[in-house]
Amino acid sequence: MNQKIVMKNLSRSAVLVLATCFICNISFAQSYSTSFTSGEGFSDGSLSGNANWSEYGAGDSLFTVQDATGEGNVQVGSGFAGVANSSTVYDWTVTTGKFTQSTEFQFTDIAGSVSATTLYRQYFSKDSDGTGAEDRTYLEIRKNGTTFQLAAFGTSVYSFSESDLGLSGSDPDSDVIRITSQFEAGATSSDWIGTYTIYNVTTDATLVSDSITLSSLGFTLIGDSSVHGAMNVDNETGAVSSLEVLSFSTSYVIPEPSAFAMLTGVFALACVAVRRRRG
Repeated sequence: MNQKIVMKNLSRSAVLVLATCFICNISFAQSYSTSFTSGEGFSDGSLSGNANWSEYGAGDSLFTVQDATGEGNVQVGSGFAGVANSSTVYDWTVTTGKFTQSTEFQFTDIAGSVSATTLYRQYFSKDSDGTGAEDRTYLEIRKNGTTFQLAAFGTSVYSFSESDLGLSGSDPDSDVIRITSQFEAGATSSDWIGTYTIYNVTTDATLVSDSITLSSLGFTLIGDSSVHGAMNVDNETGAVSSLEVLSFSTSYVIPEPSAFAMLTGVFALACVAVRRRRG
């Protein structure tokens, strides 16, 4: 066979392999997303025991699936309870990886002052020592007196006006609010970043977005850590009359170290082919 044809085919093959590497091997990702609909396997009633969700905390489940209109949601009552989803448990790689959790919800406010109360919280949980014990950090919306606040990872607190959340004296129903927390590993188990965002979906406005080095909080990861998504409420003082969780999602991405070695080899192959063709 003509040498030029062979070199040309070899170059094309190298490009094809290179593209495949980018598409298939550059990262490993898992994700979970739900709007709590019957089409996703949910049925009306307690969220605990429903489509891989389980309750933790005190009392009966306060998370109730409602899908009567075909557009599912979870109604959250007053009291304390939490739920976690077994479909969102991922193994964490200490020096790589990014875990993101996001929730959309809305609520109806009760006028008046209340003691500091968590309206809604999403957890980032991890196995701290391989024994099953968990440490948690979180992003929460709470009401303190008459002020609504975002508490991020147990350290940063931001206050919002009622209008930021779509509330007014004549309209106690909030806009649709999305809170997102993202955790990305750094060079060591103690060097990684937490980023938090609160976003008004209805008005298309970012209310708060910031990052923090979480090692300053003493929250680090180890080689056999795992992470999962969870949420809870602590509305025992009745700060709001109702709260609906409209959607819940998590994603976990690990760059594949082997992909970089493979890419290096493919680039070398492509260079050799091009040189021979030119020669």
